[in-house]
Parts: sequence; structure tokens; C-alpha cells
Amino acid sequence: MGNIPTLNKDALEQEIYEKRKEVRYDTREMTLEFISEKFRENLVEESLKNEHMGLIYIPEYQRDFTWDEVRQSKLIESIVLGLPLPSLFIAETESGAWEIIDGSQRIRTIHAFLKNELSLQGLEKLAGLNGYKFSDLKSSRQRKLYNTALRIIVLDEETTDEVKKDMFDRINRGSDLLKPMEKRKGSYRGRFSDFIYSYCKNNKNFRELLKINKWLEKRQEREELLLRFFALSEGDKINIPSTGIASFLDKYMEKKNKEWANIDEGEWKRVQREYEVKINEVNEFVKDHFPYGYRHRHNPETKRSVFEAISLGVWKVLQSKSALSSITKDGVKEELASDQFRKDTQIVYQLHKKEKLEGRINFIYGLFVKR
Repeated sequence: MGNIPTLNKDALEQEIYEKRKEVRYDTREMTLEFISEKFRENLVEESLKNEHMGLIYIPEYQRDFTWDEVRQSKLIESIVLGLPLPSLFIAETESGAWEIIDGSQRIRTIHAFLKNELSLQGLEKLAGLNGYKFSDLKSSRQRKLYNTALRIIVLDEETTDEVKKDMFDRINRGSDLLKPMEKRKGSYRGRFSDFIYSYCKNNKNFRELLKINKWLEKRQEREELLLRFFALSEGDKINIPSTGIASFLDKYMEKKNKEWANIDEGEWKRVQREYEVKINEVNEFVKDHFPYGYRHRHNPETKRSVFEAISLGVWKVLQSKSALSSITKDGVKEELASDQFRKDTQIVYQLHKKEKLEGRINFIYGLFVKR
């Protein structure tokens, strides 16, 4: 332990020095009103220009990670109570726009509340606020919220994408982000849960069509997406969650495990085969008609909202048994790059509201079945 050569220690010190140079930042405080006014939920990297200087946006790799309304409400409750909040991390881009590294959920929630889009619910300490929107508060309380300041760490524009992504991973590793499927595996054990994990592990076609990075794979993102497909397509119509998507999936997983536990071996194998055939047919259609599988473009990861749109839209096409349009893979590629599909899958607030979920599913359905 004590015999490490001095040369190695010097080399290590030089490496530390070089790595530290990659992260340069400034610390600022900004009011909630300022942050909300600068936030643009539909701004994407590809469209950044000089006129977007000072605007705040969410990078694509964070766009699917959403809180339910109870968790959003508890953040607002914390702000009203004057409790300290963690710093926001933001990176300045070449265009002068600000990319959120950590804090997208807090910024989304604050923006939604100040714009009167969030009705508080599930509060315990300030239960009297349940049902309130921002406009229901006294004007003096509105002004206090507007003037509440948050601490922001702003990374220099020369910070590389690799450093930004690494920082996002480090900050969120060990937090609640992306853990619902891990929790379900421990809480909702049974035949249906085993089927989900077995299919994702063994079906090569599904794995190739649904690309995700290694970190998301460890967090069981592929299993999360397959569960979403079955839960949202259960029965003969699309199911719209009346609660947050996480609790909707929890209840569905628990229900299916109980159902599958109460049938004999032969019936269980038959039902399991039905579910396999259902997703296999969708996979084959996607393979034949979509240039990037369950992705909307040639990038390394599958977005949750895009997977939902493609898988459920295709399932709806197969259910209809209608004559298909003559759209080609190139035509599909062009449509996936359209402003309309981007709007349906990248507007980050309340992606599982009825009109948003149905909008992106029907967009895919409409490519193949003329209504």
C-alpha cells in the first residue's frame, strides 16, 4: 500500500488536474418567476439558435422522466414552507441556451404551477392547499413565490456532452429516478413478473429493436417499457391512466400476478403464449416498417414516449385488420421527424394525459390506416 512509486502519484495528480479542468462553473441565484419565464418545454437541441440565448430547456435523454402530481405538489408545499431545495445544475450551450443537467422535474413542476397548470393534491402538512392552483392563492403569497430564489450551478459552455451525461448519471445514481421497475421486481413477485423479465432477457428481436444504454438496462428500462405496452393495451382498447403512470403500472402488475397465480399450469402456459404472440406480432411489424425499430431516429436510446407511440400505434393497426397504406420506410422516417410527432412525444409536461397519449398513438396508427 505504501510503496506506490512517486512517478505514478505524479501521473495521477496530473490526471486529476486535467479532469478538473473539464468542469468549470459559476454559481447564481434566480427567482422562480425568472426560471419559469425562461423555461421552454418544447425546445430541442436541433433547433437551438442565437435567439434562444438565456432560455432553459431539457435535453432529450431526460425528457421521459416525470413525477406524478402528488410528488409535484409536495415540491410546491416544500417551497411554500420555506424548506431548502437542492441546487439546480445547468450547462450553457454555444447558442447561449441553458441545458438542464439536474433539476428538470423541479423546473417542470415550478413552471406548471406558476402557469396555473397544476392543482395541488395529496398534501399532508398543508392539507388546506389541496385543490389549489397558483391563481387561488392570495396575491401576497403569489408574489412571495415569484420572488423565492433557487441556487443554480451553471457549467461553462465548453463543458463536453460526455461530462454533462456523466454528471447527470452521478447525481441521480442512487436516487429514486428510474427505480420503479426495480421496486416492482421486489414488491410484485409472481408469474406475470417472471414472464416480463424472461421475455426481455431471451427475445433477441425485441432487444435489437429496443435500444437502450447500459445504465438504463441495469435499471430495467426494457422491462419497464414492455410492462407499459401490456398495461396500456390490456383488453380491446387503449387504457388511459387515471392516476400517475407509476401507480397505474404498479396496480396492473399486482393484478396480473394475482390473476396468473390462480390458474392451473396448462392455462397459464396458454395465456403466457397469448401475450408472447401479441408483442411478437408488433415486433415483426415494427421490424418491417420502421427504419429505427422503436426509436424515432438513429440515436442510441429508445424514448419512452416514442416506444409507447410506436408499439401501441402498431398494435392498434393490427387490431383494426384494415387495409394498409402504401407508406414506405423512408416515408415513415420522414413522418417520425415531423414537427407534429415531436410535439406529441417531446412536450414534457403530463405526457400521459388522455389527449397527449392518444395523440401520439393515433399519429402512428394514421400512417398505416387512413381514417
